[in-house]
Amino acid sequence: ILEEKRPALAGWKQYQRRLPTERQVRTWFALDASLCVLTGTVSGNLEMIDFDYEGELFGRWRELVTSEMPGLVERLVIERSQSGGRHVVYRSAESVPGNRKLARRTVVVEGPEPVVIAGKRHVPRRVGDRYEILCTLIETRGEGGLFLCAPTPGYALEQGTFQDVPVLHPSERSLLIEAACTLNETMPPVERYASGFACNGRPGDEFNERGDVREVLRRHGWQRIRGGDNEYWRRPGKEEGWSATLKDRVLYVFSSNAAPFEADRAYSPFGVYALLEHGGDFHAAAAALRAEGYGATPLAIGDVDISGILAENPPDRDSCAVVDPGPIPEHLFDVPGFVRQVMDFTLSAAHESSIACRKRSVADRSWSSGVEGCGAFKVSK
Repeated sequence: ILEEKRPALAGWKQYQRRLPTERQVRTWFALDASLCVLTGTVSGNLEMIDFDYEGELFGRWRELVTSEMPGLVERLVIERSQSGGRHVVYRSAESVPGNRKLARRTVVVEGPEPVVIAGKRHVPRRVGDRYEILCTLIETRGEGGLFLCAPTPGYALEQGTFQDVPVLHPSERSLLIEAACTLNETMPPVERYASGFACNGRPGDEFNERGDVREVLRRHGWQRIRGGDNEYWRRPGKEEGWSATLKDRVLYVFSSNAAPFEADRAYSPFGVYALLEHGGDFHAAAAALRAEGYGATPLAIGDVDISGILAENPPDRDSCAVVDPGPIPEHLFDVPGFVRQVMDFTLSAAHESSIACRKRSVADRSWSSGVEGCGAFKVSK
């Protein structure tokens, strides 16, 4: 690995599929270069969780994991990175997915000028009327990935060794990933659903404001594990760990086994209600909510006094007659410009004359499709 964390070996991706020979290894490490490890299948389903930005969230993550599975963190290989972050390394009994971002934070800055956060240079992006930086605090290195490691200068093992990396049960690995996901601070955009009611005060909008989304989740087997501003929820059929968080009335689902919800998606209360109560039929969900009193109530129309209108004598037919404007002026039949240019080009360039207008009679202003049965549109003088 070079200083810019780029592999020094040309064609290194082949080693994502096969191991190098002993001779190759001896040749490579005869040079004074840094060391990296390839993750994924080729390394026995090796996976690494990277805690960046000086490992800010590592302590909270460790507490969460320990509260659910005491002793699990102590079995893992943990090293300190050059930037003060942490690498948590393990193998999985099952194949691991590709790299995945688990926890991010949005930082609002004053303008487009590059800024440095925890030693990292960022170029802000404009979002609406402000500039933002999206910081990835926790992410994985899985299938197809790699990471720098000890004894590379600046990296140091704090726990365990790379000669004895533990193999985790799928439930243990899931807990590590879920604990990291609960620390995510930047939610994806909340899905917006059409309720089928094109009016103000829609039932879905009002349910988003005052509907009891927690009760809906409980009715369908979800359990709230932790309260607070950022609640932790567990899907039905799961006995440990977490599947989603609920914050500011938005359900952020990170579990891939929480049907009908999708992983890494955020749902409004109305979205939760429609998916769980009506199988994703949002029109039916809106209708049911309206029946329960959600949404604006149509204004009641009382008796209208129209006696004044009825008392008047209706006008006779002659007074309603429309004056004949006379014949249409000749110049209105001559349509200049783009339409005629298109017609001329089509007639001259078409490969099949039956497709284009085959006949254009200026005398009687008749355009024919040239296709039998289609007829013609005729404008008479």
